[in-house]
Amino acid sequence: MVYRYTDQDTRDTRAAFFPVRLGYATTLHKVQGATLNHITLWLNRANIQGAAYVALSRVQYDVQWRFVGNPTVHHFTPASGF
Repeated sequence: MVYRYTDQDTRDTRAAFFPVRLGYATTLHKVQGATLNHITLWLNRANIQGAAYVALSRVQYDVQWRFVGNPTVHHFTPASGF
């Protein structure tokens, strides 16, 4: 991504380059049963029982996941099944 700007003091036009990495997003419902190489979890809704378990069980090793946001104890509460 390139951001062009003009320096008001010298009237020079400059460009700032920001590295961008392609990524994909999906829901936990869609990845149930899948094995993934890496996941970044953004658990922004409270009281979704079993959400963290479903997400964490999609990868094989602990180094393949990362949390973003503020996960709570409710995300780790097992689903009741009813």
